[in-house]
Amino acid sequence: MAALKYITIIFDNSPLSRLLEETPADRDAILKGLRTFALLRVTGMNVIETANIQDSAMRTEKIRLLCEITKTMEPYQTPNELLADIARAYETKAPLMLGDRVSWFAIHNPQEVTDALSAESLKWHQDRENSFREQYEKLRARHQPLFASGSALLPRNCSDLLKYFIEHRETYYDILLLEIYELQTGHRPSHEELSRFLDSSNTRGWALVWLARVYAMHARSIRSSGYGWKVNAGMHDLDSAIYLPYCDWFVTGDAPQRRAFRLLNARNSRNTRIVDYAAFRSKLLIG
Repeated sequence: MAALKYITIIFDNSPLSRLLEETPADRDAILKGLRTFALLRVTGMNVIETANIQDSAMRTEKIRLLCEITKTMEPYQTPNELLADIARAYETKAPLMLGDRVSWFAIHNPQEVTDALSAESLKWHQDRENSFREQYEKLRARHQPLFASGSALLPRNCSDLLKYFIEHRETYYDILLLEIYELQTGHRPSHEELSRFLDSSNTRGWALVWLARVYAMHARSIRSSGYGWKVNAGMHDLDSAIYLPYCDWFVTGDAPQRRAFRLLNARNSRNTRIVDYAAFRSKLLIG
């Protein structure tokens, strides 16, 4: 008899919040149903967004939920830490270790996530999102007159823009990627070396995070409608694209993030399923 193959499931923050709203009986049924065929993982981004909750009782309850979900498995690193670890593992030819002790400590010691720490975390989060939004608003102010005058060709869609950046990626190495790689590894690769790094099946998270920024450019700075920040995936939602190569299902209840990831996932050789929480919840509870 063949051994049962378990899939790996990662949750975005939105379904975790919805799980918290479930009745205890439904939440228990959902988690038990998932564990019959899946390994459940949470991420450093989940921990950060939970730490941002200003209501201390709700924050503690959600931290305990993260601990219940992940059981003995450490949360995956935050996106920035995972970017660094991917580069260092590739450079040293060492295996990539998935897991973050700081996040592990936080979910096992919710009392350590104090109100002061929570306020600091929320400010950091909001400052980064505001800077991200302002960056693309400035790019929009520069791009739109060029498209209107015909000085620049308007991409037909986001897929075309992603294709263009992939085909011309070496143009952006010096201003975008080489410095980041060198900062994390101490080695500044040639263009050929960086291309091999980005194309490796073991480092796809790097390419997906970079392409998520291209997606944001199209969504916020280029297209003529639906470009507002309230209807598009934010910086931290897009940063979670780095987790796609490390799971079989990525579960989200956030429609803008789901749209973004379904497009970006075409560049993910693992063929991760982008799963809507509401749909899969219904199937589990009915089943």
